[in-house]
Amino acid sequence: MVAKITFDQLIEKIPNKYELAIIVGNRARNLGGHIVINSKAGLKETTLQKCFKEILEGELVPSDAQEMEREKLMLEELSGNDEN
Repeated sequence: MVAKITFDQLIEKIPNKYELAIIVGNRARNLGGHIVINSKAGLKETTLQKCFKEILEGELVPSDAQEMEREKLMLEELSGNDEN
């Protein structure tokens, strides 16, 4: 069972709630946020829970948001070049 993670715990690690939302959103997409996992059935933790856990463990920090945005832009540029 996954331990309950609170907003207060997350905001201690990343004090700006807007930056927190951006970091979690980007990381969830990188992990494959389109995949739905039924956590109530006890199969696995959800993508968001995994992101929250990474933040609490110090694996995902505010500077990662800038890096993820750069990677996203590079991927968009590469996929745009493939279409030509």
